[in-house]
Amino acid sequence: MKAFTFIVMAVFMMTAYAQKSPVEKFIKKQSKADYIKVEEIDINSKEFTAEMKLDGKAEEIRAQVEMIKILTSDSTATTSDKVKFMEKAKDALEDERYTELAVVKSDGDDVGLYAYPMDDGLIREMVVLVGGDDNALLVYMKGKLDMSTALSSELFSGMLGANKGKDCD
Repeated sequence: MKAFTFIVMAVFMMTAYAQKSPVEKFIKKQSKADYIKVEEIDINSKEFTAEMKLDGKAEEIRAQVEMIKILTSDSTATTSDKVKFMEKAKDALEDERYTELAVVKSDGDDVGLYAYPMDDGLIREMVVLVGGDDNALLVYMKGKLDMSTALSSELFSGMLGANKGKDCD
């Protein structure tokens, strides 16, 4: 009976891991690296609503977003560590399920925006990948995202706050 229980648990765990997307697997592996800091944002917190200035949109965003994770290289990361991070992230995003929406290259920094679309027109995952000589950053959002809301001008103006309408340089 113990052997049967063990086998059932092993099959369940293998199935659960197999259902994770390539970026989720990448995040899980990178979270163990000493030089990577992983933050998960609690979208249900009052701080999230206040910080993002989402007063009217908070419930709409919460209905769509399951999780937001941010991975950043810390001060102990070497240039080699950052390069490896970026290469592995790009490898995960090479999966056929991801669509590259935009890539911007300037002054040594690369910024990429990627989506994992679902059959119903919604987006399962959004990934922003930023890398350069000084940093490596990945922002991961998972849910059932409606791009008209997720990329709305109201949401971005709330994120920009005091910088609204100003040049970010």
